[in-house]
Amino acid sequence: MKNFIFVISILLTFSTHAQIKVGSNPTSISTNTYLEVESTNSNRFVVTKDSSKVGIGTLTPTAQLEVVGKVKISDGTQGTGKLFSSNTSGVGSWVSANSVVSEPWYSTASNVGATSNSDNIYQNGNVGIKDNNPTSTLDVNGSMAVKYSGISATSYTITNQDYYLLYNGTANATFTLPAGTVSTCNCTGRVYEIINSSNFNIVLNANASEQVGNLSSSTIAPHQTLKLVNNGAASGNTWSVVNYGSQETLGTIPTQVLSCNVDGTQNVMNGNFVLSLPIENLDSYNAWSGTEYTVPVTGTYQITFQSLNGHTSGGSIWYIGTNIEVYRASSWQTLMGDVRSGLEPSDVANSTSVTVSTKLTQGEKIRLFSFCNSTTNNIVQLGSLVITKF
Repeated sequence: MKNFIFVISILLTFSTHAQIKVGSNPTSISTNTYLEVESTNSNRFVVTKDSSKVGIGTLTPTAQLEVVGKVKISDGTQGTGKLFSSNTSGVGSWVSANSVVSEPWYSTASNVGATSNSDNIYQNGNVGIKDNNPTSTLDVNGSMAVKYSGISATSYTITNQDYYLLYNGTANATFTLPAGTVSTCNCTGRVYEIINSSNFNIVLNANASEQVGNLSSSTIAPHQTLKLVNNGAASGNTWSVVNYGSQETLGTIPTQVLSCNVDGTQNVMNGNFVLSLPIENLDSYNAWSGTEYTVPVTGTYQITFQSLNGHTSGGSIWYIGTNIEVYRASSWQTLMGDVRSGLEPSDVANSTSVTVSTKLTQGEKIRLFSFCNSTTNNIVQLGSLVITKF
């Protein structure tokens, strides 16, 4: 090869118009070449008369060296993914892409410039989008869009790709949060917003020992929205509730969750009775059994009960009372009561009105407990229970 180059260099130094053709079809040579080497497949190497340009695979090179085809340079430094780069003297060698390309994003796996679209990346400085002078970790001069998913399946495991989740199914559903603190998914600061646009409940389960607001599972009632954030705790209250409420108000206005009525036939004379209100007008959480309300979500509630009773004249002086009771710490306890005493035998009507506002914990129960010492009939003819969540 050195001898071949030497011959070429000699030929180029002579001020001559002699032409040399080597290889196939030796009697045919381009008029613009000093030297032409042609292979049997018609590939050619030429040295042109025009500024002594060299062409490989072309008879008309337009640069000092033009190659039509692939070039192989093997000097021992070559390798997969490397780039060919020169030094200040023009001497070339193969170098890694990272040493040539200045990449502002770093790979979390190697802490060097990211080279793959699948790399997890980070940046130590502020990032600006349509903002050339970002003053926050992320400055966005414009709108943003996050993933919005419509879910109709009754079972769904939330992923690290989710943000807004809209449930529009036709039955009660169960959603499961991802593990927030394992090494493969440290979700500290991650936010989810779950919108229940259906007429059914969503049971939201945390993963393993993690909890949502100190509970292993929570219920999102129909037409309610829950927004939560991972606080980084390893166990216990891992997901903090940011807001919970109706889709229209996000909890800024009280929301009625239960409205039910008596059937007009219950007789509470001469004894103690748990009142039954079997007529349901509204039960957002499907939490009313007819006699007891199971608290679906920890929060502040207002409970109001009113009734009008028809009393049969006769007997002696009598009384009647109704308490709102809560079941907690393994026993029923009175939250608020209304007692009417010293009633005359001739009284043919009496009423009850009792209201209480209190904080209730998920799983506690509410009931109405009446007591009466009348020896004649005392029928709860009209009565309603309303529970409102704040």
